[in-house]
Amino acid sequence: MLTNNVIIATIQETWLSPNVDMTFCDYNIVRKDRFRGRPHSGLAILIHKSIKFSNMPLNIPGGVEVVVIKLTEFNVAIISADSTDRALDQASLDALTSLRLPFVIGADLNAKHTNWNNSCCNSNGKTLDAYLKRGTYSIYILSGHTFALRSIQNNIHYRLFPLKLHYQR
Repeated sequence: MLTNNVIIATIQETWLSPNVDMTFCDYNIVRKDRFRGRPHSGLAILIHKSIKFSNMPLNIPGGVEVVVIKLTEFNVAIISADSTDRALDQASLDALTSLRLPFVIGADLNAKHTNWNNSCCNSNGKTLDAYLKRGTYSIYILSGHTFALRSIQNNIHYRLFPLKLHYQR
């Protein structure tokens, strides 16, 4: 991560148990594990130790889980979000975008739609597409896969954005 000058990373599908200690050199980690007798899904945000931040509470009704931090120097929220087994709905999206400060969301909403390089649409994709058509928010779509397949049982979801935060210490 340091090679690519990553200062913040949102991670979905961590599949960690609460008793697993995960560390990355030079990064703080804020995470939310989902454990149903075994690891299930899960979220994390990795923040370079040079960045000051605080945790932010954000409750989402329905089928979206989140971890949220506020970057102290920039007054910007970073959200890592993951849809649960429930269908994505308007109320969840409204709550996800309800912060009263600028925000960036890195999410795995299990939303498939032909508008973002999928061959089919599912209900989450249709819900998200209708929400985006309001014109208030935009989506950054990658042309390739957002995961590195190591095996069928275990893959890592990732997304690298060409965004840079310029700051001075």
